Amino acid sequence: MKDPDAAAVSVNVVSAVMQQYKQWYRLSDLFQKQSLPGTKEALLDRMAYRGALTIDTIIRNSVFSAGGSSLVGGTAIARTSMQRNSSFQIDIGEIREGVRRLRKDNVPTFGNGLYVGILNPVAEYDLESDSSWTNYITYTDKGIEQMYSGRIGTSFGVEFYVTTQAKTITDGASAGASANVVQTYIMGNEFYGVVKPGDVEVIIKDPFPGSPLNSYSAYGWKLWMVAKQLRSTRMVRLEDVASVDL
Repeated sequence: MKDPDAAAVSVNVVSAVMQQYKQWYRLSDLFQKQSLPGTKEALLDRMAYRGALTIDTIIRNSVFSAGGSSLVGGTAIARTSMQRNSSFQIDIGEIREGVRRLRKDNVPTFGNGLYVGILNPVAEYDLESDSSWTNYITYTDKGIEQMYSGRIGTSFGVEFYVTTQAKTITDGASAGASANVVQTYIMGNEFYGVVKPGDVEVIIKDPFPGSPLNSYSAYGWKLWMVAKQLRSTRMVRLEDVASVDL
């Protein structure tokens, strides 16, 4: 038996430039001596939060708020046509349409067979007002469980995560829309990639060498990273009017 000829392998080259992000805090010697027990630990927790928030913001601004297939106000209209009324608020129909677009383009799901949705709390509030959503919650055991546990959970082929990192655009800054706009993202596997050569580096210098009299110490963090879209067609961005103040 003869082996068949080897199949061709194609590779898409995506280039990106890494940048460094960092932040530090200066703590006086008086603070060190007079602060309550656990204050330093709380500062380290805050530093970890700020580092994670920085990474999330970089990813959002780099890959989510531009590119991909856009679904504005439930239709293919321009953002400038959106107005302050309920017809432009997010609903289940938009979620289903986003999933349909991804499936039609053969966008792969994640390992659990689902797409991932990134939802702002404002969009979550509006989505839960949709009658199709309330019917799902009312008439399915899984929906009732989600409601009592306070989770938005998994629905219509999408596993939702709620975060304020999903972008909001205030009236007057929303490229012509006469309303506050909130973005929701539905993505498939390998939509974007992150290059991060190492974990966040935490640096503590106590006392700080630059202080001749040991008057203060320095706590800080830094990291190198870059986020890049790999295939823009593997994400659908929903843009909708917010029913409440941002």
